[in-house]
Amino acid sequence: LSALGGILLLVVSNMSPNMGFPITLKVLAIIILGGLGSVFGSLVASIVLGISETFAGFFLDTAWSNSISLLVLLAVILIRSEGFLKR
Repeated sequence: LSALGGILLLVVSNMSPNMGFPITLKVLAIIILGGLGSVFGSLVASIVLGISETFAGFFLDTAWSNSISLLVLLAVILIRSEGFLKR
C-alpha cells in the first residue's frame, strides 16, 4: 500500500532526495510522544498532534503547523519525559 501511495504521489509532484523528511520528523515526534514501544500511546500522540496542527492552521497560519508539532513535542518532553503512555 505504501508503494502505491508513493506512485500516486509522484504523479502530482516532483521527486527529490529529501522528500520524506518532514513526514519522518512527525513520525519521530509521534513515537517519542506516545512512549517508545507503546502502540496505543502512538495512537494517542498522533491524534493529539493532528488536532494541535489543525488548530494551529486554523487560528494561526498554516506555515506554523509544523512548528506547533515540535512545540508540543518539546512541552511533553519537559513535563513527562517518558511520553504519554510508557511501556
